[in-house]
Amino acid sequence: MDGSAPRVAKLAPESLDAEQRAVYDAIAGGRRAEGPQLFRLVDDRGGLEGPFNAFLLQPRLGLALQDLGSAVRYETSLSDRAREIAILVVSVHWDSDFEWHAHRAVGRHVGLTDDELDSLGKQRFDVFSGDEQVVARTTHLLTSE
Repeated sequence: MDGSAPRVAKLAPESLDAEQRAVYDAIAGGRRAEGPQLFRLVDDRGGLEGPFNAFLLQPRLGLALQDLGSAVRYETSLSDRAREIAILVVSVHWDSDFEWHAHRAVGRHVGLTDDELDSLGKQRFDVFSGDEQVVARTTHLLTSE
């Protein structure tokens, strides 16, 4: 995870058409924007951060992806810790800087320790037990080639 520049230029909020604006509003004003802000959804100019900006390029698909991400985050029966473990395992596999940064903060907020977070970054799952270890190992297996 190298922190390089975004691959897609950020779209300015004032340049969005109606479909793009609906996606923007669902992200910047939806459930992700409620509660504690553990990572930035928008930059100082109002552009969407991370993968959310790319959702604006194909608004119908972007809205579906936003809805899916929201459902995974807020509508599953996984505990908050287990959900964040799964997301972080996937972020390491795909070398996703934004997801790692964002969900490391969320993980810490839901009780993951620095040792647990560091272990996830190294794809080591022995720090977990029970269902959390099952989630980590299963997610790792599902993302392995």
